[in-house]
Amino acid sequence: MTTTAVGAVTITIDDKKNKSYSADEVTPDENNQVVMTLVSSGSKSWTYKDKPITIKNDANFTWTPEDGGGTVLTVTDSGDDKKKHPKHDYTVHVKSNDGDELDIDPKIVDR
Repeated sequence: MTTTAVGAVTITIDDKKNKSYSADEVTPDENNQVVMTLVSSGSKSWTYKDKPITIKNDANFTWTPEDGGGTVLTVTDSGDDKKKHPKHDYTVHVKSNDGDELDIDPKIVDR
């Protein structure tokens, strides 16, 4: 069963790079935004890389880091491509305090 959230998703990563999401799919909120929060569940500290996200059709998106610690990212979807691309593939780029890197892919669904 697919779980869906509105406006926010939490991404939890452990020391072995296992990841989980608070929801399988997330839909932007009424402001067309999705807040992605990283949570580390081990001794490693995971943060977003300098270019934190790659979006397949990125002309319709902007992203903004929201905290000085590198764990909260807001993605804004203009919604202009809703009929062409109801689901989007994001690749989120994270790194750990000891140099490990990981690419993850939460699923974003248009409103």
